[in-house]
Amino acid sequence: MTDATTEIIAKDIPAITVLAVSHEITIPDIPEVAGIKVPMLHENLAIGGLEPVGPVIFTYDGDVTSHDNVLKHTIAVPVDPSTQTQDAAFTNDFRIRELRAFKALSATHLGTMEKIDDAYERIYAYAAENSLALAGNHAREVYHNWIDFASPENVTEVLVALA
Repeated sequence: MTDATTEIIAKDIPAITVLAVSHEITIPDIPEVAGIKVPMLHENLAIGGLEPVGPVIFTYDGDVTSHDNVLKHTIAVPVDPSTQTQDAAFTNDFRIRELRAFKALSATHLGTMEKIDDAYERIYAYAAENSLALAGNHAREVYHNWIDFASPENVTEVLVALA
């Protein structure tokens, strides 16, 4: 598989209950932090006796158009809290919370994370060409198939909030 981005579509993204941790970060720091936090996410699923009900999601709150900007970054996985089998003392600031519903432009990126910016650029261009206003402060990446940062087999849905 070579790097590619699918067509852009508008979607209503529903609110979802997740197990998550948030922190402030710049885009270049994400791979290192994710390498630490994603295994902790799986450890905290086990602590709570929770089963994931969807793929891992990263959210970005702030201006994602510059890699130098500090963003609120959340690493999350959808869960059904009714399946929790024990009172959880989650570690490392993980907690169950809700990700808000929003309207978004969506593109699926196929391939390495080195080229993920292509999906964002296509979404921004589509919005401009179609006179759609972007919220400018919220984006998500949904990792439908994750192998590793450089894998050409990754399938990542990029969602950018509409105003």
